[in-house]
Amino acid sequence: MVTRNIERRHVRFHKVGGSRSIVVPKEWLDRQQIGDDADIVLTPDAILIERHLEPAPSIEDEPEFATFMNLLLADALSRPHALVDPTELLSQADELTDGVDPD
Repeated sequence: MVTRNIERRHVRFHKVGGSRSIVVPKEWLDRQQIGDDADIVLTPDAILIERHLEPAPSIEDEPEFATFMNLLLADALSRPHALVDPTELLSQADELTDGVDPD
């Protein structure tokens, strides 16, 4: 990983309980659009401070998802003879998306 330094400052660590802390210049945080919280990332070569990004919402976060899954489960349990092997259906889906790059 090649890192290009824009600016460098020497800092001293301050003891805070059993940990150590530093003061990060506000203008650096502002430049990186870091607000009141951030992620710290340990890499083989450095400790990084990065803007916290919320994970993209998932369908599993939708309140209706659990209701839908329970409906599917109830249907499968009440009519097990209607269940089929999805392999053929999924292979057709693969044909539909063949050559399409996902975002």
